[in-house]
Amino acid sequence: MATTPNITTIAPYFSPRGKKIAIIIGALIGVYIIYRITKGVIKEKGNMSEVQEAYNELDKLNQNPVSAQKITTFQAEQYANIIFTAVNGWQTDEIAIAKVFYRLNNNADFLAISKAFGIRKISSGYLNPEPDYRATLTEALTIDLDAEEKKKLNAILIKKKLKYRI
Repeated sequence: MATTPNITTIAPYFSPRGKKIAIIIGALIGVYIIYRITKGVIKEKGNMSEVQEAYNELDKLNQNPVSAQKITTFQAEQYANIIFTAVNGWQTDEIAIAKVFYRLNNNADFLAISKAFGIRKISSGYLNPEPDYRATLTEALTIDLDAEEKKKLNAILIKKKLKYRI
C-alpha cells in the first residue's frame, strides 16, 4: 500500500515555523488565483449582458422602418473593425473613431456597430506594461480615450441626436 508523503519528507530543510509560513503563502496564492479567475468570469458575464441588451434593442429598432438602421451589416462590421484597429495597440487613433461616429445616422446604427464589435481582446501594445483586456465597444472607448476625447465623441453623438454616450 502506498503511503502519502509527509510534509517533513517533502521539505526536510524547512523548520516547523517555515513550513507553516510556506503553507500560508501557498494558501494565499491559491486564494488570489481563484479570485482572479472568478473576477474574470463575472466581468465576462457583464459584458455578455451588455452585448445581449444591444442585440435586443437593435432588433426592436429595426422593426420600425423609421428607426431602422441605415447602414448595412457589412458596413457595421467594417466600422467596428476600424474602431478596433484604432484602439488596439500602443496609441489610439481618435480621428478614425470620430470619422466612424460622423457616419452614424441613428441609434440603430450605433447598436449595429456595437453588435458587430461584440467582445474583443484589445492589446495594450507590444512591451506595454498595461495588460491586454477584453471589452465591448463602449468599454474599449471608455478605457482608451481620455475625458477630452470622450467629450468630443459625445458631442458628435449629441449633434446626431443619438441617445448613447461614451
